[in-house]
Amino acid sequence: MPFRVYGNKYRCFYCTSSFSHSVELREHTKTHENVNLVKTIRTSVTTLVAKLDIAEMSCKLCSQELKDLGQLLEHLQNYHEVKCSLEASDYILCFKLSDEDLRCLICDESFSYFGPLLLHTHRLHNQRPYICEICGVSFGAKNALEKHSQSVHPTKSYQCRHCEKTFTAVHRRDNHEKRIHDESERKCHICSEVLGSIYIRDTHLATVHNIWKSEFKCEECSQMFRHKYLLVTHKKRVHLKEKNMTCEVCGDKFFDKRLLKLHMVRHSDTKPFKCETCQKRFLRKRGLEIHTRIHTNDRRYACKHCSKAFVQMASLKCHMRLHHENS
Repeated sequence: MPFRVYGNKYRCFYCTSSFSHSVELREHTKTHENVNLVKTIRTSVTTLVAKLDIAEMSCKLCSQELKDLGQLLEHLQNYHEVKCSLEASDYILCFKLSDEDLRCLICDESFSYFGPLLLHTHRLHNQRPYICEICGVSFGAKNALEKHSQSVHPTKSYQCRHCEKTFTAVHRRDNHEKRIHDESERKCHICSEVLGSIYIRDTHLATVHNIWKSEFKCEECSQMFRHKYLLVTHKKRVHLKEKNMTCEVCGDKFFDKRLLKLHMVRHSDTKPFKCETCQKRFLRKRGLEIHTRIHTNDRRYACKHCSKAFVQMASLKCHMRLHHENS
């Protein structure tokens, strides 16, 4: 059972309900049985380490009871051939929640309350000695805890020293001053032009001077990306092969909502895009745009071996197979 901590209470992993006793938390968590756990983790987990109650842990596939997370992962791999990373346990702190005797699962030290047990676990066994007293998140450095407290649990506001704008954290005010009021940060070091923001400056360097601030390399296939979000999308699509969006009509799965939306057109009888020249109708706007090239004689795909050119890339490929396959 995944769970959170807020103040001196246990908090439900899926909602904001809080409980003083672990047995109440356990009963409440059962009401979320049909929730999408993977989606919840991706949208809700904001720390590197998650908390897990393993007091009543058993395999969902065969009901065998298991004593710890490592044993569960090995059991899934060896007996059910479920692919899972044994390194997952490095990102999870396990506890056996009890309203009477709480014990550290690593050294068996006993505690009367969960707060001291959590502090003990982080400081002695997780090398993250700085704990937020409000939500129980741990950090390896004091400044990281201070940054977290200012951002997540702000008690005052910080005003920009150059304008009237205010911020909930010092680092946000400093970033604002750096981006907006410090011209040296927004100045192109090649042509000395001062841009509107650091982002616009980086875009200017890339598009005008072909200098990219950073590149992100995929560990799986060594492909390079100029933005981190493109790397993340690439990993999910190509290596993890995630397809979380399901068509309710035919059951086909898709990577994201955009692809599902494009697919749903196939199940529609309407063809909303009409050619004004010949009145032919199309399912998609892209199809109409390609068709329009016929009327404008836009033959943008030229054969590199002869003088022929084509409206569509598919026509060029067909031509290449028929006439230049050995070229």
